[in-house]
Amino acid sequence: MALLAVIFAGAALVLVGVGLYGVLAHLVAQKALEISLRKALGATSGRIVREVTTPAFLILLAAVRMIEIGTYVWQVTDLKRCIEPRLIDGWRIRSADR
Repeated sequence: MALLAVIFAGAALVLVGVGLYGVLAHLVAQKALEISLRKALGATSGRIVREVTTPAFLILLAAVRMIEIGTYVWQVTDLKRCIEPRLIDGWRIRSADR
């Protein structure tokens, strides 16, 4: 069971990486004219890279913050017990995650 969780976690990380690559590629494609104009006006490569990657990292930071807030809410409100097995009229109900 733990191996299956590791496989799914690895697949999720690969999908996140592909998604971030797609977002950055789309952002660069949209700004191709602006990038070429800045380069022609003398902007350094480092400055151009910084201007392209900063919005992506801000989105990533916001996503990490939302995960942290969700984890905190999960622990504070004890939502874990909502998915624990329960007894209803003597019958054991199994949760979907087992």
